Amino acid sequence: MARGSLPEMTPRKPFLGPSGFDWIWFLFKIHGRVPRRDLWLRLVLPVFVIQFVLVSIDIAVGGFNPESQIGTLSGIFSALTVWPGIAVTIKRLHDRDRSGWFMLIALIPFIGPLWLFVETGFLAGTQGPNRFGAERRPD
Repeated sequence: MARGSLPEMTPRKPFLGPSGFDWIWFLFKIHGRVPRRDLWLRLVLPVFVIQFVLVSIDIAVGGFNPESQIGTLSGIFSALTVWPGIAVTIKRLHDRDRSGWFMLIALIPFIGPLWLFVETGFLAGTQGPNRFGAERRPD
């Protein structure tokens, strides 16, 4: 480095995990593609485990209302996971080469939510690049 010059700095992304995974993009942005593995291992499984623990804590400390089946901590957590669930679902639909608007199929009684669940959770994404970007390989 020459005298008086500034060192080159590479831009840092916030909230990168140990593997370099961009959690902000994954949980809050709606562009790009997400493979099935990321959906299940980085969203569904952790949310399920955390929700189970929070419901258990709510029951133990008396914060669970048996009539409404809602606890204080678990209810707050559920509200906070709405947008990340939508964002990841949109990216899963992009991986299947579908628009995020396809998520509205869930509004069709009975068949819609089931169709969306199968489409995003079990069917493979398109091979190679599609109109939503390059294929993301799981880590």
